[in-house]
Amino acid sequence: MAVPSRVDNMCLYTNANFIAHRGLQRHFPENSILGIEAAIHTGAVNIEVDVQLSRDGIALLYHDFDLQRISAQKGSVSDFDAEQLQEFSAHEPLRFSDKFQSCKLPLLHDLIAVIKKHPAVHFYIEVKEDAINAHGHDYCLRHLGQILQPVLAQVSLISFDEQIVKQAKSSGLFPKTGIVLRDWASRETVIEATAADIAYINLTRIPSSEAIQASCPIAVYEIADAALARSTLQRGAAKIETFAIDKLLQELCLNP
Repeated sequence: MAVPSRVDNMCLYTNANFIAHRGLQRHFPENSILGIEAAIHTGAVNIEVDVQLSRDGIALLYHDFDLQRISAQKGSVSDFDAEQLQEFSAHEPLRFSDKFQSCKLPLLHDLIAVIKKHPAVHFYIEVKEDAINAHGHDYCLRHLGQILQPVLAQVSLISFDEQIVKQAKSSGLFPKTGIVLRDWASRETVIEATAADIAYINLTRIPSSEAIQASCPIAVYEIADAALARSTLQRGAAKIETFAIDKLLQELCLNP
């Protein structure tokens, strides 16, 4: 197959410039093993997933603290033990009706086999602040570190919580870390304080007139439009996080 050439102002990127946000989220329930495998099948080499902790302190792949949107259940993740949570579905009824009713909530432990099966794929594991507030920094790091120890070379621990990112790196539990920024102007202060290897930020928090530059690579979310992704990369972003990983890889990548 002939390799497409670079023409005019259209840049061709590689799969490494893109991160599948919660798997192939636009076609499958977010943070599901099904959606993660589908994203990898489309060519994703970076996957971001979210981690919450159950009442009994077991990590599972879940974004919201509340169970309503994803599982159509009352209450929060920390109201239930892991065994109870695994009886619920992660089918996202507002988006998919009952199409994925059989899609169960995966434990973080369930992801290990997927990571091992795909050694060329890097996983960004975001520990949610709800989990940290409920169980504390030390417990979260010990628990996640124990589960992820066999695959640490393929994992970066990321969070909005500066303390857990700093502690993850300084303790040696996680050699690769990332900080999710709340504010663009203070980025260098936060990056230096946490020793983060990558920083995530919402595109809407970056002034449109500024280059996207910092002392570590910047991953920008959430972008599904190819033209916007291209211009964001041209401004200096290292990676684009997207719910539409299949679309962007097909439209922008040299090796989709």
